[in-house]
Amino acid sequence: MKFAFLGYSLESNWDSMSKNEQEAMIDVCFAYDSKLFEDGHLIEIGVALQPSRTAKTLRCQHGKVMVTDGPFAETKEQLGGLGGLEADDMTHAVALLAKHPGLQYGSTFEIRPINEESLGRQAQSIAALQSGAPPVAPHSLRFASLGYIDERAWASTSEDERDAMLRRCSAFDEARVKSGHWQCGIGLQSAGTAKTLRARAGQIIVTDGPFAETKDYLGGIVVLSFRSLTDAVSVLSVHPALPFGVAIEVRPIYEEISEIWETKMGRAKTTGSRG
Repeated sequence: MKFAFLGYSLESNWDSMSKNEQEAMIDVCFAYDSKLFEDGHLIEIGVALQPSRTAKTLRCQHGKVMVTDGPFAETKEQLGGLGGLEADDMTHAVALLAKHPGLQYGSTFEIRPINEESLGRQAQSIAALQSGAPPVAPHSLRFASLGYIDERAWASTSEDERDAMLRRCSAFDEARVKSGHWQCGIGLQSAGTAKTLRARAGQIIVTDGPFAETKDYLGGIVVLSFRSLTDAVSVLSVHPALPFGVAIEVRPIYEEISEIWETKMGRAKTTGSRG
């Protein structure tokens, strides 16, 4: 089974660390991630996000798209990054993440199954479309588009309404692939399927459910490339999911950390056993 693990933390903790302390944390966390990769558990769909203050959030209110500064959720802990995990089942995924050193630095991990049916459909259609897509524009930046939805409201809509939204969203995504903006994306299963891991007094505490107790939950992540945040907001402001009550948070990727990650993964590929 495939799982997404979402890392939440107090951004003030990171800001208060010295450069050496930040690098030490990155080193120990990436060392564990490299081991997961070598053992065949880590999937290459991970990104680190820049601080939540760099985000823009888009919502549709009374038929008009509203853009606000900051993240979707106004909480003291914010989503800082995400990764993909291959495990036998949720129990196995929890066991793997319970040993992650990030927990000892105050991070909280939410583990949620990936919607593998949609992932499979997406892989087939996108592979064909990307063959004719233009190359990524020089000096482009990468952004994470995080889609939040009220799952109870979604469940109350008719099947026809849901199918209509999914068709329009698929068409929107395909247009992003053809334009060369698309990097990757995953859909998540319901928040009710999640487990959350925290470290308290030296013990790892595992609870049922998602990290945030709100009516709107993260439903999917897409990584896109644009020249600027303004361009990203402009394109996403016509996303067909917005009129259906989906809120979209757009946040720049933390490229410095991503480069360190990609370097370590390159080394892991040459020394690991994953095939």
